[in-house]
Amino acid sequence: MEDRGDLNPEVLKPKDTGFVFLPGVMPNGSKNITALREKFSERVGEENVFVPTSFASFFDESSPTLSLTFRGRIRKLANEIERRFRDKDKITIIGHSLGALETVELLKEVFERDSLKDKEFEVWFASTPGMAEKGVLNTLRRLRNITSNLGLLEQHIAYPLPEEYYEWEKKRQRTEEEEESIEWIWEDSENERLQRKQRFTSSLDIGKRLSVISIDKAILQAIKNNEEDEVKRLLEDRGRILMQTDTNMNEGKTDSFIDKLYKGKLIGDDIHKKWKEIYQEKKRLRSIISLISVGMFALPSVLRQLRHGFIDELSKIDVNGRNFHFGVLVFENDEMVKPIEIDNIVKEIEEKPSLDSHFEGVKGFREFAHSTLGYYPGPMVEFLSSESDNESR
Repeated sequence: MEDRGDLNPEVLKPKDTGFVFLPGVMPNGSKNITALREKFSERVGEENVFVPTSFASFFDESSPTLSLTFRGRIRKLANEIERRFRDKDKITIIGHSLGALETVELLKEVFERDSLKDKEFEVWFASTPGMAEKGVLNTLRRLRNITSNLGLLEQHIAYPLPEEYYEWEKKRQRTEEEEESIEWIWEDSENERLQRKQRFTSSLDIGKRLSVISIDKAILQAIKNNEEDEVKRLLEDRGRILMQTDTNMNEGKTDSFIDKLYKGKLIGDDIHKKWKEIYQEKKRLRSIISLISVGMFALPSVLRQLRHGFIDELSKIDVNGRNFHFGVLVFENDEMVKPIEIDNIVKEIEEKPSLDSHFEGVKGFREFAHSTLGYYPGPMVEFLSSESDNESR
């Protein structure tokens, strides 16, 4: 099977589609956003994709000025979509985490522009705060669960267990009730797990690697003994090891294994430099000023969507007669939007007349967690580009 996580296929160029990816908190100059840009450009061509950083505004080549307001940021996003994709028939927008909240404001802007009135807009919302549960405090609780259990949630993609574990887990899943609303479009495979482990192993300290091997043996023994509670406990221990910081004699404490992946330690400096130049992200002071200022101006919009609920705010958008349809992306190990909550989310969407006719359903990614896209975007990129390529044919 082709490695869908580390893509290097012949570039596909769907002639009629432009892709816009609004990520979560990925600041100016971060290497994890370089991974997204590189994978998309490999798959659909650099000219067909736009992946801006969170709240920064250096991507608008028509204006060298710095936007210090959230409204200015949204206008610049819309300007850039117009400039890049004026000849496209379709624009696909993906909003992930905080980027999903930003997408709501972007849609309000682009639906008002006559220059974009003939475009088809396809939008996907992933790991969206406020979608499964209203309230600022509830969202903060979910964020805390994500950060405090990062190793536990990410380990299946970041550093997979032995295959015997996944064979056992698959049998368990068959006995559990599946969420009717989810179409699982990406399943992990033995080949992909092996390739990821070989690629990521260099980032794991040798001492921790030996500890993980020992835990893996204990997990397999617990499976043989049919001790599910023990398996769960050992998985938590394994996740904690992957989140422990390393100690370097010269540098002191360094990032944990998971943090190294998420911060793009495996991304080459030359590739990172190329994308920073393309997106005009070389001036760090301006980036910090923009990030703080735009973030503060964005706060009222973010708080409103969290308080009222994301779906309620989405339903208030005036589509203005545009060709618009949207869907939800769910990750199996995500704490922000859990698979078990999807049926209720779909019900809420279908009860909104302004949304029901535009809703295309829910697609799922097995083993993915909230932060997986930051270091392993391949499966998402392939899904989006393959759908577009199939349509263009």
